[in-house]
Amino acid sequence: MGIVWEDNRFGRGGTALYFQILDMEGAPLYSENGEPLAPDNEGHDCFRQNNLSLCPDGTGGFFCVFEDSRTSYKRIRLTRVDADGLIAGDSAGTVVCDDEFTSDQVYCFCTPDGQGGCYVAWQNYDLDFYIDIYAMRMDADGQRLWTSPARVTDTPFEDDIVHGVVTSDDGCIVVWRTGEFGQFNISAARVGSEGAVTWNFDVCDAANMQENPAILADNEGGAYFAWMDKRIPAQNCDIYAQHVSADGTELWEHNGVLVVSDTLNQSNPQLAPAPDGIYVVWEDFRSGVQEDIYAQYMTESGSRLWPEQGLPLCSATGERWVVRCSADAAGNLFAAWWDQRDRYPGISGTCLAPDGEPVNPWWEPQMGGEISPADAWQRWPMVTPVGGYAFAVVWERSAGLYQPIMGLRAQLVQSNLAADEPEASVPSRFALLQNYPNPFNPLTRIEFTLPHAARAKLAVYDLLGREVTVLADESLAAGVHSVSFDASDLPSGVYFYRLQAGQFMQTRKMVLLK
Repeated sequence: MGIVWEDNRFGRGGTALYFQILDMEGAPLYSENGEPLAPDNEGHDCFRQNNLSLCPDGTGGFFCVFEDSRTSYKRIRLTRVDADGLIAGDSAGTVVCDDEFTSDQVYCFCTPDGQGGCYVAWQNYDLDFYIDIYAMRMDADGQRLWTSPARVTDTPFEDDIVHGVVTSDDGCIVVWRTGEFGQFNISAARVGSEGAVTWNFDVCDAANMQENPAILADNEGGAYFAWMDKRIPAQNCDIYAQHVSADGTELWEHNGVLVVSDTLNQSNPQLAPAPDGIYVVWEDFRSGVQEDIYAQYMTESGSRLWPEQGLPLCSATGERWVVRCSADAAGNLFAAWWDQRDRYPGISGTCLAPDGEPVNPWWEPQMGGEISPADAWQRWPMVTPVGGYAFAVVWERSAGLYQPIMGLRAQLVQSNLAADEPEASVPSRFALLQNYPNPFNPLTRIEFTLPHAARAKLAVYDLLGREVTVLADESLAAGVHSVSFDASDLPSGVYFYRLQAGQFMQTRKMVLLK
């Protein structure tokens, strides 16, 4: 797992980005305080790097984009860390776009392009300080693949970018908030692999304000969206959702379907893939006393499978904020949040099966379980899947409320499925899992998941990209598949294995050590 953070260890020297790599045992690749992500500051005295976004590169490493204001205007820069934990390309970070018509570039994100590179999108201030959204496609070496960026928006409004996802045909879908205060709408656009905007429209233009959109790829070229919605003046904020196909068709009713409507605020929706649709998780102030965590299971047709007002993930006494979620290969929902039931806030979470029940007794119904004890000031959890049936949680920690030094902690949480559950459940997404053991000699096992029947090819390659052997090349049913690889006849070294299934492609690295 790669972790990148903003770090002001230089004090008045500014904020720099640092990174660390953890293996499955939690052992760091570098010293406990990490390594600088862009060590070349190009002769400037002060670091000014922040507002970062990460995405995998498809070969075991990751891309990171960030704002950098070492010069007069903020510029978006890109760095790649390869599978060996080494910085690939420009050690100062590659400037994604630089022209005389741009002032500040801010609030960037990146998402893999399915071909070893990535898409980058950002808010762009012109010289008159109007804000529009641009996108650029970058290759594995951090070089621009388009001669000029794609201009996603051109409006008199301030278009606030939120996030985006790669589509199954190697395009990118971007979502943002647009409009005037009091009448914000949610808009989305698709940028093709050659830089053309193929569709652009308002996902929701209902009355009053909509904001804080979330997005999730549907693995068929389209995307799911969810957002906070204040279309009913008597209410505070509700949660709505929409499903848009690859060609830009709204698959649910215009302006979205209702996820939850209750008193006071339902806010900050998060999305995770479910076996037949999506999970929507949000922070909920319906009690009028404290923020709780709720969730809903929305099917592909836009129906609610869990209780109409949502399923409480945690309604214990005390406050909780900043929920983050993901799902495992069997479609179980995992969520983690900042939880203050005691004097200090700790980190709590839960893992639920698609029927809404905890996957094991550790996760107490409507309460969750403790991921980190409330023995210090802890906040801002982040969640990412690791392999098929585990999740990494990373968060900030200090010794107390007024302790000026913040550190970072991480924990690996298994979803603890029974032995027969992966076969009994249909995975919610394509995934190629890390082989185990790794390093290996000479036997190892490779697992991959298919959300629906597909022709799948699993092959092994050497460092020069030559195909060593084909482990599978046939039509397979939906489910979790496992293949054994015997490397008795091969020399020690680094090898890659790649899964191709329809438009999906993913590559991982393994080490044969004899």
